[in-house]
Amino acid sequence: MRLIPAAILEPRLRLVEHGNVIEGQAFDLGSIPLEGPGTRSRKASPALSTKVMDSFHYSTMARNRFNDVGDKGVYYAGTTLPAAIEEIRWHLDNDEGVPFDKTRVYRAVSAKVSGRFLDLRGTWEMALHPDTEKGYPAGHRMAAKAREVCDGIIYPSARHLDGTCVAVFNPEAVSDIRLGRCISFEPIKEREGLPRRFGYRMHAQPHEIRAAQAAMQMQA
Repeated sequence: MRLIPAAILEPRLRLVEHGNVIEGQAFDLGSIPLEGPGTRSRKASPALSTKVMDSFHYSTMARNRFNDVGDKGVYYAGTTLPAAIEEIRWHLDNDEGVPFDKTRVYRAVSAKVSGRFLDLRGTWEMALHPDTEKGYPAGHRMAAKAREVCDGIIYPSARHLDGTCVAVFNPEAVSDIRLGRCISFEPIKEREGLPRRFGYRMHAQPHEIRAAQAAMQMQA
């Protein structure tokens, strides 16, 4: 599961509720219904699939765990939606240059990943260190070697307890791209002096709402 800014995938997308742009309280992860009726994904169109895969084709403008500024692109994802959410939330809370002044909307994108992967689960490597000043340089060195023999790396999430992430180097290892729900990350205003924090809100897609309404009518 990967979260991609909606402005990249669907520039005209606006989240509305009862005709109004979504505003109001944001929620912590525990308050979000991650599964249940009406949460089915839909297959991405060829145009949107191409946008999803663009992460392989552009060098990054910021450091990540397994690629540095100017390196080849990497497809980062979590094996679960909570892991993907926590990875994004951490960057919004902590990355310099991310202004804390507006809601950011992402689209959940799922895909099948297969191939030959370096598995770091159950190990301790400096590349997994939660401190980016220690973990990232080691991750860059590891990735440079792994690219020669692997399609990517499987590793424990540094931001979500018991979460697992994948860093995919080879575009051919990703298939069956599907679009899930939109998730908005909204600034939570705290008392002055406290660390900034983003909350989350999950939004149903129109086809999910229609499916839920149809199910309710059948039950009635």
